[in-house]
Amino acid sequence: MNKIEIGAVTIRLPFRFFGIKYYRNIGFKFNTFAYAVMCELFTPAIDFHQIDEMNKLNPSEVLKKLIVGGAHSYSFGKKCYVTEKQVEYWLTKLSAKERDSFMDKINVTILNGNIVGKSMTDLINKSKNITKKKSAGMTC
Repeated sequence: MNKIEIGAVTIRLPFRFFGIKYYRNIGFKFNTFAYAVMCELFTPAIDFHQIDEMNKLNPSEVLKKLIVGGAHSYSFGKKCYVTEKQVEYWLTKLSAKERDSFMDKINVTILNGNIVGKSMTDLINKSKNITKKKSAGMTC
């Protein structure tokens, strides 16, 4: 029995094998493990606190690695079929409608995911509030 979790989603996505296109249901879960996998996918591996710096340099690379990490997190203990090359295919070769649907689902799932016991939405809002307080305090 599959239970639905906040921060997890299953999406039917195309794969290509010797020129043949077939579809497979792929799950994504964005939690602390997904971010740890993402950090390990960089060459050389990065620490968690360096994600923000990497995102400034190449956000599409961070996104691809995060999606792969989310797939590995969802399929923990099972074979994961998602690679960076596969994610690149989904982001560039799918029709605009399919790509937008995929990215909408991924973005919502990322925001609903938990990292270190807090939802990403809460962490983002907290970060924005700290930035606002800093900028408000610096007025002359």
